[in-house]
Amino acid sequence: MVSLTAQTWHDLCFSKGRANTAQKERQHMEEITRAKGGTDERTVPVNEIEIPDLWHFAMRNEGRDQEMILEVWYLCHDLLKHIKGE
Repeated sequence: MVSLTAQTWHDLCFSKGRANTAQKERQHMEEITRAKGGTDERTVPVNEIEIPDLWHFAMRNEGRDQEMILEVWYLCHDLLKHIKGE
């Protein structure tokens, strides 16, 4: 079982020398550690991660606010796919 920490995330994204190892870790990741070191630190199974639908919330905003909300929403989906190895 692999937990994702800030260092592991950094290694997965930026360590060229560990590309094969990072890819194997990503493919087998079953859980992540949320709020590492914080008062709400907890381990969460990857298959239980839910991303709230921010589309309608974003549509109630305009301009840069709308763009930022959608960017965060898209980023969350991209990161979850990366964690799941998709």
